[in-house]
Amino acid sequence: MTDDFLVVAPTGRDADVTAQVLRSADIAAVADADGTALFAAIAGGTHAGAILTDDALSRLDQERLLAAIAAQAPWSDFPFILLSKRGEPRRGAREVEAVANVTLLERPLHPASLVSAARAALRARQRQRLAARHFEDREKARAELRDLADTLEAKVEARTRELAAANDRLTAEIAERERAEARLVQAQKMEAIGQLTGGIAHDFNNLLTAVIGSLDLLLRRTDDEKIRRLASMALQAGERGATLTAQLLSFRGASICRRCRSSPTRSSRRWRTCSRGRSVRR
Repeated sequence: MTDDFLVVAPTGRDADVTAQVLRSADIAAVADADGTALFAAIAGGTHAGAILTDDALSRLDQERLLAAIAAQAPWSDFPFILLSKRGEPRRGAREVEAVANVTLLERPLHPASLVSAARAALRARQRQRLAARHFEDREKARAELRDLADTLEAKVEARTRELAAANDRLTAEIAERERAEARLVQAQKMEAIGQLTGGIAHDFNNLLTAVIGSLDLLLRRTDDEKIRRLASMALQAGERGATLTAQLLSFRGASICRRCRSSPTRSSRRWRTCSRGRSVRR
């Protein structure tokens, strides 16, 4: 894109004079005798605008010109400065004025009027190009949003699966921890019960040791059948108590040693308890 003006003036020195006036005001201008560059500029959105004489406009293909104006980019409104002779009919100009951005200047005109009109057209063209950049950025943003919208659902679904998997892992870890804590509490309860049971069984075993030992001595030292019968019955009860003691000791767990018992007989056997809680014979 350039900021120079196309000067379409096929007859006389109009093109050269107009270009010199514009250049004296630091406005770039190039001659376009037959309008070829004009059609390309309208279609491509290039150049700051065009300065035409009414004679040049009458020589252009009006249908082609109107079609080119209608086919401009959405942001473009190509500026035309039409130099018309005062008092003469504007051949074909009215149709162009109805659809195009036309500034009409009547000749003879003061150079300042031409420069002022050219600068206004240049500023308008620069604003159009700025709008074109904004339009392009907007379209690019819309395309990015469309791409994002197309992939957003898949990204959300993937992220949802990741979060669900993480939640499942966390739930499983919490459940496993709760089960471990429950097992620990149960183990502590069983240990406490075992310790209590072991202590009771230990004390009861000491009592049974004295009772069974005394009955054993009584059976060895008496021949009275009645006494022997009663002692035997008491001894059997003591043995049942020893069995109950063994059952109680089974609740103590690994921290309590299992107790053993030797059945008392008429021989010199008696019970004692070791330091680890095991019943042994002596």
